[in-house]
Amino acid sequence: MQISFKLMNITIVTDSACAREGFTQSHLLHKYNQNAGGYFTVVIITNDKSGILGQTTFPQDLTDDDPEHMVVVSSVGFRGHASRHQGDMMYDEGDTVVHEAGHGFGLYHTFEGGCSRDGDYVDDTEKEMMPHYQCVRDSSCGSGADPVHNFMDYSPDACMVGFTEGQKRRAWCVLENHRTGLFQTSKKW
Repeated sequence: MQISFKLMNITIVTDSACAREGFTQSHLLHKYNQNAGGYFTVVIITNDKSGILGQTTFPQDLTDDDPEHMVVVSSVGFRGHASRHQGDMMYDEGDTVVHEAGHGFGLYHTFEGGCSRDGDYVDDTEKEMMPHYQCVRDSSCGSGADPVHNFMDYSPDACMVGFTEGQKRRAWCVLENHRTGLFQTSKKW
C-alpha cells in the first residue's frame, strides 16, 4: 500500500489482566496507548484466553485521539509461532498483523456485505459471499474470482499476498481524514 512504518517505541508490559483479557476488555490496554492520535499502535497479547487472533476498531468510528486506535494481535498469529509451538499452520506467516493493520487503515473484509452492491466499499475488490478458510478460488457472487489472495479475506497466510489499488487509496483517504494526527506525523518522516 506504499505505507511503511518507523519503529518508535517498544514497551514490554507485564500485566496479567491485559495478557488474559485484552481482547474482551480493551479498556485495560488504554493506559499503554498514551499518544493514540500520533502513533499507529500495535499491542501483542501473549497469554490470551479468548482464542481471538486479532481485532481492530475502524478509525472512522473513533475520534483522532481515542485510545481504542490500536491493532491488537495474539502472539499465536505471528510468523513462526505455529511451527515452533505445533499450532495451526494456517497462521504461521504472520499475516494476522497485516490483516488487522488493514482494519486500522479503514479497510473492511473482502466479504463485507456479501454479494451486495457496496461490498467492502472498494470498487476493484471482487465481491464474495463468505470468507475463505482455504486457498480455493471460486466465484461465489458470480461476477469474478473471489479475492482469496487479498489480505482482507480470511484465507490461510500462505494464500494472502496483497491489497488492491483501491484498498490502498481507501487506506490513504481514511488516514488523511480520520487519523489526521497520524497523517501529519507521517508527513514529517
